[in-house]
Amino acid sequence: MKQKRVIVWFRQDLRLHDNEALAHAISNAEEILPVFIFDPRVFEGTTRFGFHKTGPHRAKFIIESVRDLRQSLRSLGSDLYVRVGKPEDELVHLARLL
Repeated sequence: MKQKRVIVWFRQDLRLHDNEALAHAISNAEEILPVFIFDPRVFEGTTRFGFHKTGPHRAKFIIESVRDLRQSLRSLGSDLYVRVGKPEDELVHLARLL
């Protein structure tokens, strides 16, 4: 029996093609909620070597990749829910809404 709704959390693999989590959700759920969460901890501060955790070029790449993922999902009749915050808080909040 299929689950009614499933959250698919896109973290680093922002592709639809060959995405195992998405493929599993498609075959096991009636409704899928695709989510990407911008975790401030990834972007703030520096590494132990003094470098920015995420520099401006990497940040731009991530934003463009999320934009492309959203567009790909929309072309398939879906959408991407984008949130900013700690994933452990945001995912719980979204799960409660379902």
